[in-house]
Amino acid sequence: MKSRSLFLFSLFAASAAYLPSASAQLVDLISSINDDAGFESDAAGRYFNRLDCGLAQQEGSGGTGGNGGFGGVGGVGGIGGVGGVGGMTAAGLTSLKGSPEETTFQIRLDPSGGPADEVWLWVGGQDAGCNQVEARNQTQGLCAEVPGNPQSVGQNDLVSGPTDNPLTLQDLLDASAGDTQIVTCESSGLTGTPYEIYVFRGAPGGTDVDPSNYGTAPFRVDVEAPATVSVNTSLQRQTNFEITWSNPDPPDDIQLYDFYWSFSDDPSTAERLNITQEQNRTSQTIASTAINPPDGLAVGDTAFIFVTALDQAFVSNPQTQSNISQFSSAVPVTNVAVGGYCDISGDCTGCSASPMTLWGQGASAMPWVLGLLFGGILIWRQRR
Repeated sequence: MKSRSLFLFSLFAASAAYLPSASAQLVDLISSINDDAGFESDAAGRYFNRLDCGLAQQEGSGGTGGNGGFGGVGGVGGIGGVGGVGGMTAAGLTSLKGSPEETTFQIRLDPSGGPADEVWLWVGGQDAGCNQVEARNQTQGLCAEVPGNPQSVGQNDLVSGPTDNPLTLQDLLDASAGDTQIVTCESSGLTGTPYEIYVFRGAPGGTDVDPSNYGTAPFRVDVEAPATVSVNTSLQRQTNFEITWSNPDPPDDIQLYDFYWSFSDDPSTAERLNITQEQNRTSQTIASTAINPPDGLAVGDTAFIFVTALDQAFVSNPQTQSNISQFSSAVPVTNVAVGGYCDISGDCTGCSASPMTLWGQGASAMPWVLGLLFGGILIWRQRR
């Protein structure tokens, strides 16, 4: 009898563990932005970026010793350029921008809250506590109702607004608590400003809302491009070029680094190399064969390498959606043929250069070669 009672108690306890808690906090989530639902995971940040806010991607900048980039200031010895339309004009990069009115988004409801036909959306800053009636008091300037409530819930527990009037970033920008605009596209620091959308399963009314009757969907508005990458601009004479840079200062949530090349030190002529590097790295080897595709950089020719930093304000494709830094200064690289001997001139770090290559690099290397040859002859004569 005792064993039977213990069995029934255990069975009841196990089944109770699967029952939803009356006070469990619901977890809602922005599931897509601009119809792109390619977030890496539910834990990935949700960002509205410069393009979503209708801002230009970036302004160009002049290269070292060259003319100012279209939209920037010339480098050392250069001439300042005039601001370019839409910012960056480098080949392979778009300067197109969207607008808050065109930036759509969807919210996926936590299914553990049960079925819902409609919801009421409010927005506030991080931890604004919009579930509390006092925080929803417009005189507090903490939380604001999103226009268009109540919002219909569609298939798969998605809230996106009607087809002819979808939810947009502009709806969040229009939400005001009295004279206080809650969400803005103004400069907000390198990692953006955090906000939360409160999704109430019923009209919140004049009382505090129980956690089981609302969820929060966090997001950030990040319109700041990463700082320009600080690269080592020393001339390299090799076949494989080691591009190095320092960690960003001030720090930022970098997603990756992207690389460009040009025969000019003017970044407005640069083309993407289709080479990227992870956010925690500070160097990248670029082969001369990767420059000027499909032929590669010819022996004796010089090109210029540029680096940009891309932040984490994207959904699925950082190269087209992130905030992008200005181009770095130009790194000059010259393709020098290498062979079986060490390049004692120091121009070929990590490579080996043939005697003929050393001869071709100028007289600076030849005294070493002649000295070694003369010393060898003296040693040979003494041993005789």
